[in-house]
Amino acid sequence: MIRKEEPPYEFKIHLFLDSPKDERVNKRDIGTTLLEKLNEYGAVNFRDQMIWGNEGRNANDKIRYTWIVESKEQAIACYKFFVIYSKN
Repeated sequence: MIRKEEPPYEFKIHLFLDSPKDERVNKRDIGTTLLEKLNEYGAVNFRDQMIWGNEGRNANDKIRYTWIVESKEQAIACYKFFVIYSKN
């Protein structure tokens, strides 16, 4: 899919927060870890947004992350990383 697109390449992922709030990793820690990985691919314009679940229940909370990769080769490598990571 990326091969047919033109730069810049926009990415969006959702991290679903399944565990109770008191057992979760800090949102800032997650973002920092993700940003460190994305730096390997030359990602820019990294943004995060907390999306709360229905009626305040923890089960549907998630964090949306978006970023841009300018290079086609780096965008393909970034895409492959997240595809492989999601299968583990």
